[in-house]
Amino acid sequence: LKDAEIDKMFDDNDIFDKGKELVFFKGKQFQHNVFVDWILKTYNFKSYGREMYIYTNGIYEKNPDEIYRKMLEQIPNLKKSQLMEAYENLRLRVTAKDDYIDPMIINVKNGLYDLRNNKFLDHTPDVFTINQLNCVYNPNTYCNAVDYMLNSLVQGKKSKRRLLEQVLGFLVIGDCIVQSAFVLLGQGAN
Repeated sequence: LKDAEIDKMFDDNDIFDKGKELVFFKGKQFQHNVFVDWILKTYNFKSYGREMYIYTNGIYEKNPDEIYRKMLEQIPNLKKSQLMEAYENLRLRVTAKDDYIDPMIINVKNGLYDLRNNKFLDHTPDVFTINQLNCVYNPNTYCNAVDYMLNSLVQGKKSKRRLLEQVLGFLVIGDCIVQSAFVLLGQGAN
């Protein structure tokens, strides 16, 4: 099929509600290219390290089972060979080039924090992240116990406190741009 014919086919979503298999089969022949075109238009995929990732719940995940599940939701009676053929076609098309992961975007449970612009954003498949911190961003959060612990580590010295906070910040950045090592020394059996 030509690109224009495929685009026209996808303009009317009713066709998928009334017998999806008719669209993806020509007679009894499975049209895996047409099916993969539809999968690519319906779901969000990215590539990193020549691995395929699918967008689910605010994060891109390397999850082949989820991709197979999405395919089978559309055509439940696909044969294993047809499923594998479609998956391999999809994988080759998605991983043809790697996508960019911005290390200055931190993914948390309730959204994305943009360190470069100091802004909190909603989750979106337009931003490629493969790690999500198990926490919720709240700019008004304060913990007296953490504040006390950090101050006790640096013995109340503000310059050391700023350095320690910077080190902790480097730990959540998704890149090794600092290329430094930090060693904390103390007395006793620390």
